Amino acid sequence: RASCMSRAMRTIAPLSNELQKPVELWPDIHEVGGMYDSSSKPGKKVPAQGLPAEQIAEEFGPLYQTTLVPQGGLSGVETEAEAVERAKIVARRLLAEAGVAFDDTHNDRTGAKTPPSSTERVVVMVMHVVIRFI
Repeated sequence: RASCMSRAMRTIAPLSNELQKPVELWPDIHEVGGMYDSSSKPGKKVPAQGLPAEQIAEEFGPLYQTTLVPQGGLSGVETEAEAVERAKIVARRLLAEAGVAFDDTHNDRTGAKTPPSSTERVVVMVMHVVIRFI
């Protein structure tokens, strides 16, 4: 699975092509804040339009499954609260596919909400966060 963001699709392309494995694009996997262009104004998030499914197929090839990509591509911005809710949706979907129930009321020793552990399956999510120092 991969984000619909161009850089994510470029990152997974060599592995997908080498293994000849399809890449399922999930619109809910993207940066906090929504779709934006940071190249035109470094340090600033300028709202941007994501690639439509037709353009993804043209640029990246038939291994990219675009059935979940909205018509016209992703667009819009989101608040941090909306990003948290979106992340929960992604976590629930991944855990459901792994056969693990998501209980966002469970707290670990640090007070962070975590899904219950499973000894049978492992779900790995790779992401990054921005730490703001005030």
